[in-house]
Amino acid sequence: MGDLGNLLREAREKKSLSLEQVEADTRIRYKFLVALENEDYGALPAPAYVKGFLKTYAAYLGLDPQQVLALYHAVAAAPADAKLPSVPLVEVPMEGRRSLWPVIMGLAIVAGVLLLAAAVVRTPWRSWLGLAPTFPQATATPTATVTPTPLPQPTPTFTPAPSPTAAVEPTSTPAPTAGVRVRFVVTGRSWVQIVADDAVVYAGLLENETREWEAARKIVARIGNAGAVDVTVNGQHVGVLGQAGEVIVSEWLAEGAQPTPTATP
Repeated sequence: MGDLGNLLREAREKKSLSLEQVEADTRIRYKFLVALENEDYGALPAPAYVKGFLKTYAAYLGLDPQQVLALYHAVAAAPADAKLPSVPLVEVPMEGRRSLWPVIMGLAIVAGVLLLAAAVVRTPWRSWLGLAPTFPQATATPTATVTPTPLPQPTPTFTPAPSPTAAVEPTSTPAPTAGVRVRFVVTGRSWVQIVADDAVVYAGLLENETREWEAARKIVARIGNAGAVDVTVNGQHVGVLGQAGEVIVSEWLAEGAQPTPTATP
């Protein structure tokens, strides 16, 4: 242990402080405090953190932080060989390598003998006596070839699909329109008077709205702004009857009704 570790430990022991108490007061972890006092810098983080630990620890113990950092720099600046303990070199004699050659040669000879013995065992004894081995002649037995008889394939029978029968849709007969119905769609403002079957049923100002009226025989309409009123009669769209600001009078009759003269004021 060096001077820096002794200095920190002695200062802490003089104040009767435990490492647990120092950890609680300085927020430096217990294992880092042990590493600082043992100068085990391999167990500590980067040098920047070590310097911060030393300054905090020195100020906590009442030591001069600059003196503590100077001792740390002296240790950190020492060459790497000075930090390692000296280990005596042991000279290993090289004679051991030469003593392996007889062993290797012996193993090679044993391997050669084993290979030769294996070759002798595998060689037939007749070859050693100069006799050629005889083997029985295999007689090939002819094999009859069986030709498969093709099975008759069934003839597919096609059943014609029934022709689709066109569905006869019932013909709807439009119901005759009874009376007369008028619908106004007003986009803007217009004064309107509606006379249904010679009776005034509406007179007033319409603005951005849709209105409908019905009558048994006829409807007479007086429109103060024809360009703002879109007209539909008995479901048939008639459209705008005039220009913007134009005053018109229109009459719509039910089927079979006779027109009657209408005086225009």
